[in-house]
Amino acid sequence: MQALNDQQKQIAGARMMLVQEVVRLQQAGMTRIAAVTFIVDESKAGTLPEALQRAATLANAKKGRTPGKG
Repeated sequence: MQALNDQQKQIAGARMMLVQEVVRLQQAGMTRIAAVTFIVDESKAGTLPEALQRAATLANAKKGRTPGKG
């Protein structure tokens, strides 16, 4: 992680937050695929809790693109 710049660290942190949510949903009884699908669908609908929605937007950042700007 030391070789990453600040933006890369933020993206990595956002992705870890999403992984933690998948694990939480699995512990609540969902399969891994169902948990991932749920998060993707809720993210697209904009209905995730605010912190997770921000994490999903940031986690999808592509090189040369501003998160949330397509």
